[in-house]
Amino acid sequence: MENIYLSNYQKIFVFCGLLFSFQLTFAQTPAPTGVTSDQIVCYDTPMSLTATCSKGIAKWYNESNVFLSNVALNFNATQTATYTVKCLYNAVFSVGVPVTITVNRPFNVTREQSLCHCDELDLKASCPNADVVWYGSDTTFPISTGPIFHIAPDNSTTYNVRCEKTDSDVPCISPFDTFTIYVYSTLNDDPTGVTVSPAICLGESLTLDGTCSGTAQPFFYLNDGITEINPVITNLTTSTTYKVRCESLDLCPSAFTDINVTVNAATAPAIISTSTSICKGESILLDATCDVGADVVWYENDGITQIDNTHLLVTPSSDVTYKVRCEVSGDCSSVFDSTTITLTSDIITQPVSTLVCLGDNATFVVDVSGTPTFQWQKKQDNGTFVDIPAGITNTLVISNVTLEDRGYYRCHIVGSCDFYTDEVFLSFPQTIITKNKEVPANVTILDEFGNASAVSDSLAVVGAWSKANYKGAAYVYKMNPGGKWSQIAQLSPADLLPDDSFGAAVAISGDTVFVSAPGQNADMGAVYIFTKETDGTWIQLDKIESPNHSSDDYFGGSISVSNGLLAVGADGWESVFIYKRDEMGIWNYETELFENFSTYYGYSVSISGKNLVVGAPDDGAGGAVFVYEKDEFDIWQSIGRYVPDNLDSGAGFGFATAISGNTIIASGYVDPTGESIVQVFERDAVGNWFPKTKLSSADISDEGGLGYSIAIRDNIAVLGAPGNFVGKGAAVVFERNTAGNWVQKKLLIPSGLVIGDLFGTSVALSKTSILACASFLSSPFPPEVSKGGAYFYSLSTSIPAITNVQQVAAICSSQKATFILTGFPSTETYTVTYKIDFTGTEKTTVVTPDSTGKATFTETLLWANNTKNIYITKVKNNATNCEKTIEVIGELSLKAPTQITGGPNAQIVCVGETAVFMVEATGEGTLNFQWQRQTPSSSGFGTPLNNDFSDISVLTLANRTLADNGALYRAKVTGECGIATSGDAPLTVLPKAIVTITAGPPVCPGTNATVVLSGTPGAEVHYESNGFSAFTILDGSGVATISTGPIVGPTTYNLVSVNIFGKCNRTLSGSVVVDVLPTGASIPSALVLTSPTNDVANTVVSNYFAQNIQSTNKIEAGGKSDQIGNKYVLLGPGFEAAPGSIFLAKISPSCP
Repeated sequence: MENIYLSNYQKIFVFCGLLFSFQLTFAQTPAPTGVTSDQIVCYDTPMSLTATCSKGIAKWYNESNVFLSNVALNFNATQTATYTVKCLYNAVFSVGVPVTITVNRPFNVTREQSLCHCDELDLKASCPNADVVWYGSDTTFPISTGPIFHIAPDNSTTYNVRCEKTDSDVPCISPFDTFTIYVYSTLNDDPTGVTVSPAICLGESLTLDGTCSGTAQPFFYLNDGITEINPVITNLTTSTTYKVRCESLDLCPSAFTDINVTVNAATAPAIISTSTSICKGESILLDATCDVGADVVWYENDGITQIDNTHLLVTPSSDVTYKVRCEVSGDCSSVFDSTTITLTSDIITQPVSTLVCLGDNATFVVDVSGTPTFQWQKKQDNGTFVDIPAGITNTLVISNVTLEDRGYYRCHIVGSCDFYTDEVFLSFPQTIITKNKEVPANVTILDEFGNASAVSDSLAVVGAWSKANYKGAAYVYKMNPGGKWSQIAQLSPADLLPDDSFGAAVAISGDTVFVSAPGQNADMGAVYIFTKETDGTWIQLDKIESPNHSSDDYFGGSISVSNGLLAVGADGWESVFIYKRDEMGIWNYETELFENFSTYYGYSVSISGKNLVVGAPDDGAGGAVFVYEKDEFDIWQSIGRYVPDNLDSGAGFGFATAISGNTIIASGYVDPTGESIVQVFERDAVGNWFPKTKLSSADISDEGGLGYSIAIRDNIAVLGAPGNFVGKGAAVVFERNTAGNWVQKKLLIPSGLVIGDLFGTSVALSKTSILACASFLSSPFPPEVSKGGAYFYSLSTSIPAITNVQQVAAICSSQKATFILTGFPSTETYTVTYKIDFTGTEKTTVVTPDSTGKATFTETLLWANNTKNIYITKVKNNATNCEKTIEVIGELSLKAPTQITGGPNAQIVCVGETAVFMVEATGEGTLNFQWQRQTPSSSGFGTPLNNDFSDISVLTLANRTLADNGALYRAKVTGECGIATSGDAPLTVLPKAIVTITAGPPVCPGTNATVVLSGTPGAEVHYESNGFSAFTILDGSGVATISTGPIVGPTTYNLVSVNIFGKCNRTLSGSVVVDVLPTGASIPSALVLTSPTNDVANTVVSNYFAQNIQSTNKIEAGGKSDQIGNKYVLLGPGFEAAPGSIFLAKISPSCP
């Protein structure tokens, strides 16, 4: 059907659009006409502004759109102004028409000003249409005409100006505009004490001088006499002239005095090479020459920081520019010249650090130009690198990584440059697991157990420096196989005295423990060395005292040990002493390090391989750290002094320090309740240290003191913050990711901390463990107040694993089976992937193992899985995201479901007999049987049968009657795994069979005779004749006709037995004799029945002999008699023939 609405829609749209357009057109009010034109008028001229509106009324407005008047605007013109008139009609304004009335009076008039005596000035004014006329204070006579009036007044003077037009009939004269020009006296005294021709050296500073009398002050200007400058001029480069004069608030300035500055410079240096390209990591010697008597001095690019004289040997880590100049003692230096060093490298892309799961493959790749050679190297604990034999391409693959592969790697590349790549690290995702808390049994209040701590992979030592009136003590712990720690020794040397502070600092190297006592012997200090004997006991191996042997050295205030080197800080003496272990295990003094200008130098020390960092928290304004490196000649070389950017005064930077490989972390911290700064420094490929980043945590309060204690190893760092949350304390774990950035990994705050516990007073770190201590750990219940405590954590790097899966118990089908997984390496959360059957669909479950490495999960099983297995295919540590493909197989165990395996079968019995129904079933546990019956006349199963046999598998029903015929029986079987109901079994109850036997009509000799059996339909009748036995089954009418076969004489047939469907068998009696007619005897007539109504099956013609009909149809009274020849056939009620049946009589012949 055509869409008739579309055109209507378009019509409506067009109509509405036109209507809107018309409304816009007709709504606009016409603009006013006949508006008064713009005019120039005399001051105070009466004005009447008019306009005509074709529609509406005229309304007048001023320049601020403020309504003034309707129809006409009447006023006296005193000021130039623009007015607007609009027509208003039906609340709609027309566009406005402006009218400007210009009043003939001065404009742009000079305002009041101040002049110095004898200064000149142009007074200015303009008139719209008249002459500008100037007057003095006396307005009687004019003193000048025109727009500009040049004056040079001696005194302050008032001036008047107006517009005058006198050439018209009516003079047009405006009011006066009045203003005053103030004239001040000039200072007569010029500046004195001016050095008018100073000479300085290039780049030097100059302070311009000069004094003035009275209250006047000297002011200095550039040579233009306009731009004021500061008299202190720095870094002068060119000769120039400056000006100075005296100035006062109430007098005009004096005349300028010129200061002619001459800048002198020595001859510029001659740089031997002005631009140099070198390989990164190489050193270059920069050289320059100066005139005789001048020295070559090199500076950084800022031109301020001096580097060296004459020759400059540098190893830059990036493109850099240096400046050089010639300097003469007591004379002027030259201008700067500069040289730029450009670094070249074959490396296009540096390798990057990687975190891999244990057992996976790690790959490092470096992209280069050209075809250089490659040699990958791994860093050793002592800081040296060893070649990796297989690492000779640009790609290093470490297969199936283990804990031993952890560490730093680099590649030595030899091409156009001989260079090393940046060091990159290989590490593993680690999770932090709380292990246990330890407090020694014998510590008492204020022992400050935990003021210092150290940990290795298997040992830990914790100091308690205030124990026993500051004698101090140290406690040694070992890690047990389960990962928890327990105390194995207490170290308390026999020579300790009060205030020795034994335990102030601790360190571990292998089986050797170092404990300092900086307060011993009037704060001279000492370091005790202990080792473990083969029987597990700890003995004192040595005692190192301050080599300076002076009181207040505080030797041992800080200690650090690494790879056979021991650093001992003595911040009282402001030195660090280095000791080296010899082949016999004896620690021998090696050297002393110090910085002459430092204060509290050695307050903190940390050593890693051949690198040492020393904290000096009072150095300079805000503290500093000093870095040293041991060279190939076994000599410690100073690398530099380092501070963070924007370091505040009094920050105490260097309070705590830690170094690992190419990373230094140092903090500035005044006290446990003050703010702190934590700075990370890193070293590049050529050995230069630079500030990388500052560490902070949003979880730590401002006064938390993050960095009060520091520990670092490889890519993990731990910072203590004992002041956090009013002294409860905290520790923050940071991790350096593969991009090289330090990010917070975890916040450690043990449960149960209270105010003042100071958790984080000391922290320690190893490859596998974190130790953090609360030196004032309290308990709500005395006497454990402020004893201190040590908290142990593990760094888990285990490979995700499952060793076995086992079903806890067999279950029924469709129930949830519980499976136990064993072999987890940690108590972290894991995702387990599994499937039922090898070809099943994978599923996942999340589990958290217990401390024994066991976890459980459930899965619904079906009976179809009974002969199958469960497969564990993957396991992933959710904390580290490490996943492993595994194959752990477990058997499934299901209990057998309750099932009908046989019966019950249909039963046929005779009346009075016993019916037996039997059912077979299988299932788990004891099976309970319950039989049910449906009566022949009902349509559902009724209540359970109540008899003695209902709880067994065989149901016996005695003495059945015909009333039971057609009943249905079934069994309900209940087992541990469900209920099964059998199919329905019918019961057929048969009646007792009745049989009669009748002989057919006599037959001629040698012909066939018949015997008729009649009785219960379906009955199986057994008979015998002449010793021959046979049986036949009665048809549905209860009749069976037996052919005798040819007989020659009378034959007897005897009934033997009868049954129905093999049932109800009983013995019968009765017999008949089949007669044989003599020769020549007439054959009995036959009655032939044909049926046009098809009441005889298939219209078959049946012959019935008269006597047969009579006997089988029970001739009864009331029967019908028809005459057939001379024979009468009696048709009784049992014989049926349809109406219209034809009865024919046949007359048989006689026997031959």
